[in-house]
Amino acid sequence: MQYTIPTIENVKSAKDAIKKYINITPLINYPILDKILDAEVWIKHENFQILGSFKVRGGLNYGTYLKKPTLSSVLITPSTGNHGQSIAYAAKIFGYKSIICCPIGINPSKIQSMENLGAQVISEGNNYDESKSNAQELAEINGYTYVDGANEDKLIAGVATYSLEIFDKLNDPDFIIVPLGAGSGASGACIVRNGLNKQTEIIAVQSSESPAGYLSWKNKKLTESKSNSKCEGLATGQGYELPQSILKEHLNDFILVDEKKIFSAMKLFLFNTKSLVESAGASTLAAAIELKQRIKGKKVVLIASGGNASVNNLIKALESSI
Repeated sequence: MQYTIPTIENVKSAKDAIKKYINITPLINYPILDKILDAEVWIKHENFQILGSFKVRGGLNYGTYLKKPTLSSVLITPSTGNHGQSIAYAAKIFGYKSIICCPIGINPSKIQSMENLGAQVISEGNNYDESKSNAQELAEINGYTYVDGANEDKLIAGVATYSLEIFDKLNDPDFIIVPLGAGSGASGACIVRNGLNKQTEIIAVQSSESPAGYLSWKNKKLTESKSNSKCEGLATGQGYELPQSILKEHLNDFILVDEKKIFSAMKLFLFNTKSLVESAGASTLAAAIELKQRIKGKKVVLIASGGNASVNNLIKALESSI
């Protein structure tokens, strides 16, 4: 299937379209992290975003393209939580109903948030990809509007607005490190970097317990892999065509990090930035620690992609060693 790759102009249009609905999130330098990493470290705090995640940017941009709703207009999408919140919120803003298909056992607070936004949440399947099949089947049977969580150019363009905000404030970061689940954040960062003709290196990071995105990038073809990750935002079992088509051409590097180190990084974020960063977002700090020699003396942006940590993951983080 042919997909449309967003351009920098699409991202700029998205920025204008969604600005009245979102926060321009802080980009903050922390001297204590500078010391730990021996670099100039900036945190892009998408954990301070509306609904606690960068994903809302994509959902809202998608919503601006929707047709005028009828009483039976329904958006349906698969999600492990943050993307589902974004679609539920967009549906509410633009007058649609929403159904979110989630794997069994995801963060209860994310389910509660989606329901509070008016969504019907269907918890079936053991992982994201099973939820995706369920959502596609329901959309086909009932005539719902299916929103793919990965292969959707309007989502990527919306998500990429946080990278535009980074370059609005920092002209020349040496590195941006981005967590990767389906890949909208990392592919969006590549689009913005290229569109602004910057030399910044974009590095994606994923849990070693859920390496499908990494393997797809490394193998230059879509690859499936078993996911055992407890980091919801990173827990995908396959690569996805649209983001991977961007990443294979433009991503500078991609690393896997041990899950124990991700939970340690959550604890470091909590103690040193006084803010809660969920495990997917904390993976960027874990990656920076792994890459300490490479980034030494450089200007580095870490994407704290969300703050919707589950109680179990927060406990894991607090019990971890630093």
